Amino acid sequence: MERARVARQAGDSATAEALLRQVVEAAPRHAGAWSELASLLQEAGDVDAAAIARREAGAAAIEEAATMAASLLDTPMQARAVAVLARAVAAHPELASGYLALAELHRRLGDLASAQEACRHCLALAPDDRRAAWLQAALDGRRLPPDPDFMSPAPAWVIDGFLPAHEHAALLEFALAHDRALEPSTVGGINPRSNWRRSQVDSNLHKSGVAVMPRLRRAAAEAVARLALEPFVVESEEFQFTAHNSGDFYKAHCDWGAGGAEHRRLTFVYYLHRQPRGFAGGGLRLYDSMEAANAFSERGYTRVDPADNRLVLFPSYVWHEVEAVGCASGLYADGRFTVNGWFGVARASTAPSTN
Repeated sequence: MERARVARQAGDSATAEALLRQVVEAAPRHAGAWSELASLLQEAGDVDAAAIARREAGAAAIEEAATMAASLLDTPMQARAVAVLARAVAAHPELASGYLALAELHRRLGDLASAQEACRHCLALAPDDRRAAWLQAALDGRRLPPDPDFMSPAPAWVIDGFLPAHEHAALLEFALAHDRALEPSTVGGINPRSNWRRSQVDSNLHKSGVAVMPRLRRAAAEAVARLALEPFVVESEEFQFTAHNSGDFYKAHCDWGAGGAEHRRLTFVYYLHRQPRGFAGGGLRLYDSMEAANAFSERGYTRVDPADNRLVLFPSYVWHEVEAVGCASGLYADGRFTVNGWFGVARASTAPSTN
């Protein structure tokens, strides 16, 4: 780069161009080299080649900004991540890749509306962008046919204001008075309060007769079609009440699979808590998954905020995680509450399930 600048200042454009082309051959995403080359080609009157170089410079700048923004996630500087990437996108509004990168960043931050908007911008510029189409469908609570060779964004249907006010108030009252019915959570029926999962649960919610159950069944019936799941007759229903407080979490896991969970097809989580919110964290991470291989990627995920009166439904094969919860007061009443569970086919065995 330095030799190219010296040659250009000396008026030796041919040498400068040759050196810059060596740089981009060795480092194809070198934004500065592409930008210098574009300027040089423009001066030489090669307008078409200059336009190509400018486009490469823009793509490289966006990729660099996206990498920098991603590095800020889960750090004290996370709030700056969007601004870092947004500046690069604003400088190159003609590039679909910028809007796709912005959509990916927004969904990892939990701003699903902004992620959807960025997807729409990307598809307006590049209607055939398969990744953007997958992501937009997933964010809209739909599922496109997965590619067996790639991780697909997790489809999830998010419904805000799920319960009418009076039903929500009654369920919150139930939650606040339900602490004595809770037991330490387990994984596969063992390791209570292990390093993989920590929370308090009531796995016998059917016995409580919670009024939300009929609404959950209706939403589940619609979700099967919306999420393009293979139709199934619901022959198993599992409902839990779960409470998370300071230091609680649930690391990456899948609700479907061997060990007594083969029957599960659709997972649901309904969030509720007191106002104002007394806890921090506790977001739901839905990881990009490869259904056929039962695999997932920790680098690609959609974060769903545990907003009060919000319902989330997603296929049980999707790998997901509950981020660590912080609760300054430590009071049970200030915690993160959910009614969660699964709809599925008939159980194949009586083996212990993975809660």
